[in-house]
Amino acid sequence: YSTGTDGSPLPVGDLSAYDDQHQFSQEFQVTGTALGDKMTYTGGIFYFEEMAENNTKVRFIRTVPSVFPVSGINDGTGNPVITPGGPLLLPTQILFVALNLDTYRQQETTSVAAYGQMSYEFSDAWSVTVGLRYGEDKKELAFQQYDLTGPPPGISGVMDAVSPKLKDSWESLTARVGVE
Repeated sequence: YSTGTDGSPLPVGDLSAYDDQHQFSQEFQVTGTALGDKMTYTGGIFYFEEMAENNTKVRFIRTVPSVFPVSGINDGTGNPVITPGGPLLLPTQILFVALNLDTYRQQETTSVAAYGQMSYEFSDAWSVTVGLRYGEDKKELAFQQYDLTGPPPGISGVMDAVSPKLKDSWESLTARVGVE
């Protein structure tokens, strides 16, 4: 999508973004009863993966045309042409440093788990449940930002940033014991 940033008809700036996201998950599960239906059990494995990308572009022009044009002549970029002996700019002329950023992010997520749970009914009045779950999650993030700002008044490359691929992972083992 692409949109103006200030909600006015003035060509102040533009924000455009492209988002793409894909995910896949799968679970296999076994459930049943045993021992004359006194025991119920559930076990399974789970897998999830996701890939998300975002490309955002932010562009601001160098000036906002004055609300009350002084001479009505500009250099084609919205900047008024000032000639020696010409009229002065009114205070409504707002100057901006040019900003022209192109930012790209990519994130990948993977999650796997295995689990099992068993309940045993000793009588109609009480039962015991035990369970165990192991899970592992991984995330990776890549980030790049390029400052495409051109010559004056902007200085190209000032806001460039590239990160190494950031990674982290987590493991967990959780147990459950319950008496009902």
